[in-house]
Amino acid sequence: MNIVKWPLYIFNAFEEIWNKKSVQRLISASLALIFLAGLLIIEVNRRGLLPPELANVIPVNHFQAVTLAFYLLLIVEIISLILIIGSSMSRSVIKELEILALIMLRNAFKTLGEMQEPIDLGIDILALASIGTNCIAAVVIFVCTTVYERLQNSACISPAGEQEPPVYAGAKKYTALILLFLFVGDGFSHLTAIALNGESLSVQTTFFARFYTLLIFADLFLLLASESATHNPIMLFRNSGYTAGALFMRMALGAPHFWDAGLGMFAALYILAVSYAIKRLNPC
Repeated sequence: MNIVKWPLYIFNAFEEIWNKKSVQRLISASLALIFLAGLLIIEVNRRGLLPPELANVIPVNHFQAVTLAFYLLLIVEIISLILIIGSSMSRSVIKELEILALIMLRNAFKTLGEMQEPIDLGIDILALASIGTNCIAAVVIFVCTTVYERLQNSACISPAGEQEPPVYAGAKKYTALILLFLFVGDGFSHLTAIALNGESLSVQTTFFARFYTLLIFADLFLLLASESATHNPIMLFRNSGYTAGALFMRMALGAPHFWDAGLGMFAALYILAVSYAIKRLNPC
């Protein structure tokens, strides 16, 4: 096999394995078990049954088990986002919106880790408001995704029939593979720092913020690559509009409370507006 095509073979093989239902079920079961194990270890620590060296590291708030589980779930979602980059533009937008809706719900549950135990409405009112806005954002994004998908299926170029230049399609898969290696490598470095410094997962924000910024640069690179590979002005406008929406999605992933929901809804509505404009102004 041509050495140039080896990375594409690796990417396609990993994507096929990752998307298997059996693998996804295994990941879901593992996350559930980790969550239960976290609850058990925290309860043991609350009862003072752990040695001092572990008791100082393990939290005593059960909601921290939620933080751990959804921290790991976010890693799974980011890997899915990376793999989607190798798909066609329309298909990747659909998947990214679906994942963004799930991330909004994840943020809602993750906020539980910041609340008191037991819950005190006087102290936790802002956290409850953040949970509510994230839930609303998830519904809005999900509705936009459904409408967007119907627009694409009724358009002249549907996700299933979209054709891209082979060079551009290969560039997207190379980019996704590089992002995957960087994410895994930086992740090991990040976890090592947590283990050595004994810091909480909730305060380690630089890792994800750094990778979200890297995703933005990858989006811009692929936008420039698409302009050199595509000469249709409508397709160029569509790709540019979807990239702009993706930038807002990336910013929503790392934004603070309330801003994440607002940016996520704006991104979904903007992408829907771009798709609707192309459908109306470019009828078959």
